[in-house]
Amino acid sequence: RGGPAGAWLSRLMDLEEEPGARRPLLPRARYAHAESLLALDGNIWGEALERWRLVTREPYAVGAAPGPEYLDREAEQRSARLAAHLAGMRERFGAADDQAALRAYQAEFDARTREMEAEEAGDPLPRFIADPPLTLDDALDYTTGRLVHGVPYLAALFETMSSSTVVLSLRMDVLPESLLVYAPLLPALLTDIGVLRDGEPVTYDEMRARLRREVLGLSAAYAANPETGRIELELTGRAGGSEEIPRLGGWMEAVLQTPYLRAENLARVIDWIDQRLIGLRNRTKGSEEGWVDDPAEAYRWQTSPLFLATRSFLTQTHLLHRLRWRFSDPGGADDSRALSELLEALAGAPEAADREALAARLAPLADPATPAQASGGSSPRLQAAAAALTPEARALAREIAAGLLAALPEMPAATLSTDWAALCQETRDDLLFDPRRALADLETALSLLRHGPNARLSVVSNSADQEAILAEARRILAAFSPEPLPCVRYASEPRVLERLRRRAPGVEPLYAGLVHEGTRNGVLIFSARIGGSYDTEEEALLRSLAARLFAGGGPHGLFMRTWAAGLAYSNGYGFSERSGRARYYAERCPDVAQTMRFVVETLRDAPPNLELADYAVAQVFGSSRAPSRYEARTAAMAADLADGYTPERVA
Repeated sequence: RGGPAGAWLSRLMDLEEEPGARRPLLPRARYAHAESLLALDGNIWGEALERWRLVTREPYAVGAAPGPEYLDREAEQRSARLAAHLAGMRERFGAADDQAALRAYQAEFDARTREMEAEEAGDPLPRFIADPPLTLDDALDYTTGRLVHGVPYLAALFETMSSSTVVLSLRMDVLPESLLVYAPLLPALLTDIGVLRDGEPVTYDEMRARLRREVLGLSAAYAANPETGRIELELTGRAGGSEEIPRLGGWMEAVLQTPYLRAENLARVIDWIDQRLIGLRNRTKGSEEGWVDDPAEAYRWQTSPLFLATRSFLTQTHLLHRLRWRFSDPGGADDSRALSELLEALAGAPEAADREALAARLAPLADPATPAQASGGSSPRLQAAAAALTPEARALAREIAAGLLAALPEMPAATLSTDWAALCQETRDDLLFDPRRALADLETALSLLRHGPNARLSVVSNSADQEAILAEARRILAAFSPEPLPCVRYASEPRVLERLRRRAPGVEPLYAGLVHEGTRNGVLIFSARIGGSYDTEEEALLRSLAARLFAGGGPHGLFMRTWAAGLAYSNGYGFSERSGRARYYAERCPDVAQTMRFVVETLRDAPPNLELADYAVAQVFGSSRAPSRYEARTAAMAADLADGYTPERVA
């Protein structure tokens, strides 16, 4: 039910449940009922929870797991069905074997497809409209200006809004490469570890409870447009009304100026890192469409260490693994020495050690109940290093072993020995890194971000609250440095390819593939630059329109054709006038080679059709942001201006 079409489907299904012959598309009665409830004094949910029996009925859970005999029976039944189907096809086509029957069926299927396409070709396509919108958001009512230290701002007005949202964007390319290891932690530094207010610590739990009571929301995340080099840390604040605006300003000022970066709060920092690492490592266990674009983008932008550190979950996983030990206290000199020797012993695994052998070495360290002999044994050096651990160091060694066990599956078998040694040495170096120095590095990174000329602001609210929001923004920015910081020029080497060349000299890939053994499907992502950004040269315009011919949801397009053939689930061809790149994407492909052959043949064999010219032009105007939420429209317009995509240029 996703997307605009899915929203209409959901609404029509709701209408089917309503009485009467005439049913309004706009659910006015529901809105009126909701407004009447909001006008009541007190909390309306207590009575509702009682009526729905959500708190009085005893909860229960149900689980199911197939037994081996069930799976075997399913496999046998599936094989029997396929055999019966093939037998029927052999009889129907008079074929000598299964392959001949399948070829005959494919010929019949293709012939019927051509008949249907010929019938559809006679249906005229609708003509393109005479007055299309010439920007992505013609109706957005906004103003721009400058605040303290010349900070640019965009303020959008929606008089029907009762809340306000302010987004402060801080350029990340002012950080030197030595501090990029901390990039995955910086958003959490603002919102997830606690804060100091009036010199007193406010723990994370207390901060979260107070934020829920005092404001509508406070969050931080990265936003990027690598095409223009813009990578920013965005602090987003939301106020539920005019009375919350000063409170929101106070919280935003506090998290920017005085996050809870003290040694006594290291446990919370480590706790956040542990939770985040679990989430990142589970990312690939979700559906492919939720994460496959990330490695593809990381491969494409591998020359930018800032992009990798802020946008690639694979890079962030490694950096957070490092930070986990950089913020851990190794104890006194004896403890540090013992842990260092342990990691040196782990790094010195035999060249022929495989994944199972390395896991066996770690097992008794991660779980003292596992004896070394039962787990496959350890080298004398490792046994001696483990025996020399103090009780305090032994507890940290268990955490280190668990962390290395979690990282072990991420290493390719071909280079396991060298990768393992490098990871152990890196863990050793980070463990010996003084946590107080790491906290100071975080302070330095945040101070580099607090430079007014490297920031920008966007606000969306009603006119009555706009000036109050901008006044709070001026107060917050007044504490920033007025000096502009130059952007860092990072080394532009292709990091992934350089590592490949060191591992396999002479290999120059034509394409890159990410192997994931947990799936039986494949995903295809192809892109090629066919023009410049908003390129109005005639050849570029023709290329961009050609890229739209088979885009979209038309019956002739690649999406419908590939989906109907059962060769991909979500898929499609498109073009971005911003990047000047054409792109094809297909997921859940049972056979990626067959899918790609089908796509190439579809494009190659398509007959000329002049009616598709209007279709191609119409695809250019399919990116309007007008139906989006007010906050999203405002943030997108502000980002456009920062990237140089002005309405005049878009038009």
